[in-house]
Amino acid sequence: MSDPTYPADAYRQACDTANRAKDLLENAEAAIARVREIHQPIDALNVTIGKGQQVCTGCGKDDGNWEIWPCPTIRALDEGGRL
Repeated sequence: MSDPTYPADAYRQACDTANRAKDLLENAEAAIARVREIHQPIDALNVTIGKGQQVCTGCGKDDGNWEIWPCPTIRALDEGGRL
């Protein structure tokens, strides 16, 4: 059993904690990248207004329409990085 009062044990515990944090960060970054891959913009014709606009390839609405891009998912990811 390690004793954090000993410098070597405290250092090992700090390294283990840092490595776990690094792994969590890498996993979160990979998950965000996968979400962004799904929620890409694509050009579509909006027949209501008669012109093209970008919609999200990953979002559809209950009424069968596409979600305007940037969709709520992308906006939430983009806003999440602000402090």
